[in-house]
Amino acid sequence: MKILVTGAGGFIGATLVALLRQRAQAGGRRISSLAVLDRQLGETAPEMVRIEGNLQDAQVQAQIVAFGADLCFHLAALPGGAAEADPALSRRVNLDATLDLFELLARRDPATPPPVVVYASTIAVYGLDLPDPVTPATPTRPALIYGAHKLACEILLAD
Repeated sequence: MKILVTGAGGFIGATLVALLRQRAQAGGRRISSLAVLDRQLGETAPEMVRIEGNLQDAQVQAQIVAFGADLCFHLAALPGGAAEADPALSRRVNLDATLDLFELLARRDPATPPPVVVYASTIAVYGLDLPDPVTPATPTRPALIYGAHKLACEILLAD
């Protein structure tokens, strides 16, 4: 199985990559290749495929297509406070780049099933006044641009 992790240099991404490597080394589900993607990557294990740069760069997109992931954990995002401070950048990163990634992943030989995408959304899709507990039936009412962009991507990925 070929796995792509976007946002691999972030807190959650780095932890996920470490867990995937542990699982592979322990003889868990076969991981034939692991690609890590982020704007800037620190040191990575030699067996990993490094994809460094912006998701909307043509060279990065070509590397994503060439890698041919079977499973993609999409964790890359401009977080809430930064998204609110720069709505145009939030749109480019959290909406446009995410949709570009979904389209890239879908470009495959029709005989090959599309990759599974695990999309990291946010509790912000439910708005500011959260019920206790939040359930699948809780209505989505994003109050901030970050939550609105994440919800839009949830809807479009499901489509």
